[in-house]
Amino acid sequence: MGAIGLQNLSSYSLLQSPIKVKELAQTAKDRGYEAIALTDLNVTYGLVEFYKAAQEVGIKPLLGMQARFNGLIDQTNLYDLIVLAKNNRGFENILRLSSTINLLTNNGETEKVLLFDELKNILRI
Repeated sequence: MGAIGLQNLSSYSLLQSPIKVKELAQTAKDRGYEAIALTDLNVTYGLVEFYKAAQEVGIKPLLGMQARFNGLIDQTNLYDLIVLAKNNRGFENILRLSSTINLLTNNGETEKVLLFDELKNILRI
């Protein structure tokens, strides 16, 4: 079994990574990866482009996001949770999650937070 990269940021995570999704897919292929995930911070802007780029180079694209939440016990600190879509419903849930985070917190720029307890109202299981 080959390597799989499960946490990767692209240039869609502003000021976090300079890599473009096509470069990410090609680099993963060149390094012998079987699959690669795109997990930009709270956004899903690059997932469609990433999916197509990974398909073009012949590796499996894993669609995801790095969601930033306040902690359950320590709500003053932020913690990142990597979420990956298992199927189409999972992809839809990632889109819902991204939209909710960005609408509520202005992409993490305000004091408002999304708590874990509120996820049950957002996600479709």
